[in-house]
Amino acid sequence: MYYCIVKSISELLGEEGILRLPSYLPKVFIADPPREEAIKHASDALIKGENVLIEGASGTGKTALMFKEFINNI
Repeated sequence: MYYCIVKSISELLGEEGILRLPSYLPKVFIADPPREEAIKHASDALIKGENVLIEGASGTGKTALMFKEFINNI
């Protein structure tokens, strides 16, 4: 399967979650101005049909950043 329908946030978090992010993430993620601006630029580019590549070393928060944007849009 190329995709799945996410019915709740709990399907994304935890050891068995799709993203395998810590279950406490929504409570501790800091949405400071630089992160918010990065999310806005990426979202604007995606809406325009452009490609977006988020790069960085393991553990730097790439998936957490996209998770935060997902949460903002549900």
